[in-house]
Amino acid sequence: DNSCECDKDTAFFVTSYNKKYIDDAKAKGSSFFIEPKELKQIFEIEDGIKIVGVTGTNGKTTTAAAIYSILLDLNEYVALQGTRGFFINDEKMGDKSLTTPPLFETLCNIKEAKQRGCKYFIMEVSSHAISQKRIEQIEFALKVFTNISQDHLDYHKNMTSYINTKSSFFQDES
Repeated sequence: DNSCECDKDTAFFVTSYNKKYIDDAKAKGSSFFIEPKELKQIFEIEDGIKIVGVTGTNGKTTTAAAIYSILLDLNEYVALQGTRGFFINDEKMGDKSLTTPPLFETLCNIKEAKQRGCKYFIMEVSSHAISQKRIEQIEFALKVFTNISQDHLDYHKNMTSYINTKSSFFQDES
């Protein structure tokens, strides 16, 4: 998904956020392009796993961890992706990264979780990820909202924009 890393042997993962870099990928030799919907089909992650997204100014990490922990206590196979890393059934699979990593990484994590028998994939969803479409084509079984308070205005410019971004997470596509 990074055009700087492309060469003639590389497929470029095209999202609505990075499609402006297709010409860069082509200039570096990439001639194969794949979109999120196609990758989801290749990874076979359409069915068999329920994805839960948690958003809000504060409490995403705690709420996602609580849901994950409750499901583990119920002997369910479950994955967690967020600020503290990527976990499957209490095993740490990946280190801390962005609250919501790039879409390619999230799809790879969902694939890994599904291959390991997870029924649930719990993930934190940041306002930056919503704005940058790092969750496009992900079908959530449940969306959780913790709260909203003044934060990230350096990015969103004002509270109205921030609230609209968070609210857009709950507008299902038709």
